[in-house]
Amino acid sequence: MLSNLLNERQVTFINASNKAAVLKQLVSYSCHTIPYMKNFEDEFTAAIFKREEVVSTALGLGVAIPHAKLNFMTQPFITIGHLRPAVDWDSLDEIAVFLVFMIGCHPDKQSEYLYIIRDLVKIIRQRATLKELERAKDEAEIITILRKKL
Repeated sequence: MLSNLLNERQVTFINASNKAAVLKQLVSYSCHTIPYMKNFEDEFTAAIFKREEVVSTALGLGVAIPHAKLNFMTQPFITIGHLRPAVDWDSLDEIAVFLVFMIGCHPDKQSEYLYIIRDLVKIIRQRATLKELERAKDEAEIITILRKKL
């Protein structure tokens, strides 16, 4: 499932000083690169921040997976933010986040959402892969690393 969603247009490098700034930039980037999202930036922003208030979406090891399920999201998507420098994300392991996988999908697409999470967890569990991703120089390299590990 994840491999079908990966493309260089959905990867961006972000230089921000805090989690809120990262989230705003990734939401904006998603809404400008995914055609059906262009009119929903405010709703998507509100949903992402509401979810983040519940509990941090940082998984540890420098990775966060903010996500939202909204009715206007006709197809699941993932936007990847590579952070330079890494940003504090209230992670339990206290490791700053350098890689963000922002996921959006329709509430009725729970199965697809779970497959995406499953694929991401496969990647995140591989510390060597995380190091490769942290050192990645461009969007193409990030996509190549992710596809290789799926």
